Amino acid sequence: MLPWSHFSTEYATPLMQSINDNYNDIFYTLLNAGANIKLKDAHGRTALDYAIGTNNTEIIDKLMTMEGRK
Repeated sequence: MLPWSHFSTEYATPLMQSINDNYNDIFYTLLNAGANIKLKDAHGRTALDYAIGTNNTEIIDKLMTMEGRK
């Protein structure tokens, strides 16, 4: 299996792209501006999927809290 970074980010939202690129400051800016965490890319992945794929535990915790999973 290819590393996460080799998967297509086709139709990724700016929020997803910020997670994929490890730009946490941009992630929080977009989140505070009202970015929708439930949108999906062309492959059906959400922002949480991107955070899990990049092993960004800070963002995983934030998104899981927002989704009521934590």
